[in-house]
Amino acid sequence: MDINSLTQSLQFKIVYLDVVTSTNSLARESLNASKAVEGSVIFASEQTQGRGQLNSVWESNYGKNVLCSIILTPVFLTPIQQTYLSMAVCLAMLDTITMFIPGASVKWPNDIYINKKKVAGLLLENAIQGNHIKHSIVGVGINVNQIDFNVKFATSLCIETKQVMVVDDVLQLLLKHINQRYGMLKLNQWDMINKEYHKHLLGLNEECKFITETEEFVGVIMGVDVHGQLMVKKGDSIKNYRVKEISML
Repeated sequence: MDINSLTQSLQFKIVYLDVVTSTNSLARESLNASKAVEGSVIFASEQTQGRGQLNSVWESNYGKNVLCSIILTPVFLTPIQQTYLSMAVCLAMLDTITMFIPGASVKWPNDIYINKKKVAGLLLENAIQGNHIKHSIVGVGINVNQIDFNVKFATSLCIETKQVMVVDDVLQLLLKHINQRYGMLKLNQWDMINKEYHKHLLGLNEECKFITETEEFVGVIMGVDVHGQLMVKKGDSIKNYRVKEISML
């Protein structure tokens, strides 16, 4: 069996759009209407209602960045394995960013940071059917040529490299790396994905400041568990947190 054929099995079909509300919303509509297949990509020059994790607003200037949603049908994954899908896509984003600049890292759960500033993010929506994932909408945003942001901790490839990029070139690289990382999932390379994700995890084994609904404290990131929860050591105890329960300051 040809391993390369397994690890590069997706056939992408890109739909280029101008201004949309949200590429994830359009992908969901296409799935509901049975008009989308695995490998369908919706790309937009601008989103008027782009979202990040926890319904945060994704800021993006017209035509400056990669804004896309990719439809996957990872029926070979069980619900408990969906964390590995998130990790795999994070690594694909990281692979893409590091083609232009070294030193990027993953900020839990699925943002890519350069020099303590966010350059890319993922909004992953999985539909579960029985004991497998029926389909996934992989929403990715990469700041490419934008230089002005309303938020303090944001950056772009252009800012970091001082070079203007061709946005579609960055998109094509992203799809190439998603193809490769998705193939690793098909080959059941969970441990390799998990190890690579932790290798690039921001703050791993370091003291960091955190905030929850009830307190602000200093703890040490011990890793991410199989459920995608952040393991934080505070004093002599380790507690696992879901995405909505804790934030790193």
